[in-house]
This record gives sequence, C-alpha cells and structure tokens, in this order.
Amino acid sequence: MNNWEAAYIAGIIDGEGTITLTRMHASEHRRPCITIASTDMELLAFL
Repeated sequence: MNNWEAAYIAGIIDGEGTITLTRMHASEHRRPCITIASTDMELLAFL
C-alpha cells in the first residue's frame, strides 16, 4: 500500500466511517469493527 492510499483510506474512515469495539455474544472478547457509510460502489470496491 502506498502512503497516499493509506492517507486516502484514513480520510474516508474519518469522514464517513466509524471504528468501534463490538462482540456478537456476551461470552466473546471485543474486536475492532470498521464501518463506512457510503453508497458509492466504486469507493467501496476500492476499499
């Protein structure tokens, strides 16, 4: 990954995304989850 790609992805996450800790069941450890709220399929395919 190039530096500009990492910076672009960080900007997308900062602008349209969230980073949370989540778990599916109470007995599981929490794990990171990154979500992007976008309807641009070209952007999502790039990510």
